[in-house]
Amino acid sequence: MNEVDPTLRLLAFRLARKFHARNSKYVIPYRDVRAAALKGLERAIENHHFDDDFTIEAMAISEIEASMGDLLLQRLQQSLRSGSSDMNVNWKLNLSVLS
Repeated sequence: MNEVDPTLRLLAFRLARKFHARNSKYVIPYRDVRAAALKGLERAIENHHFDDDFTIEAMAISEIEASMGDLLLQRLQQSLRSGSSDMNVNWKLNLSVLS
C-alpha cells in the first residue's frame, strides 16, 4: 500500500469522510474508516470489479462496514471483559451493524 494511485487515495478519503460523517455515532476513528475505504478500493481493482464507479464505491463501502462491525465487536468484547460501562456508544443501536 506504499505506492497508491493518488486518484484512488483521493476517492478513498472522499468516501471515508462521507461515511464517517453519516456514521459518527459508532465512534469509529476516521483513520480506520479511511484505511478500510482504501483497502476496499484496492481489492475492487485487484479483483477487476471496476465496471463503473458505483461498483468500486460499493465495494469500498462494504469494506468500511465490515471493518466498522469488526471494530465495534472488539470494543464490545473489551468492555465486557473489563466490566467497563464508560463506553460512549449506544450498543442497542449499534449492534444492528453486526447482524
